[in-house]
Amino acid sequence: MVRLIKYWNATQGHPFTSFSIEQYIVGKYFWSCTVLKDYFYNFWSDFSCSYDTAQYIKDKVERAKRYAAQAKQYEDNNMPFSAEDEIKKIVPIL
Repeated sequence: MVRLIKYWNATQGHPFTSFSIEQYIVGKYFWSCTVLKDYFYNFWSDFSCSYDTAQYIKDKVERAKRYAAQAKQYEDNNMPFSAEDEIKKIVPIL
């Protein structure tokens, strides 16, 4: 999970320090998560920026949150390939 989010951070030009991402994830309680996708969706549903975060960073986070929410909806509707396409918008294939 940490590697995925740090990869997203790198693809976005490092808007957050690696350490701050690690601290956030380690300090977060992931209720009823059992597999990576549960952690991933939970992270994006709860992640937010502080008031004084630059708007361009807030936009990047909101875009990722929208893609994750859409992917989760596709998963819930038994459309795994569509969900995968949305996730690739957040963490593209190397």
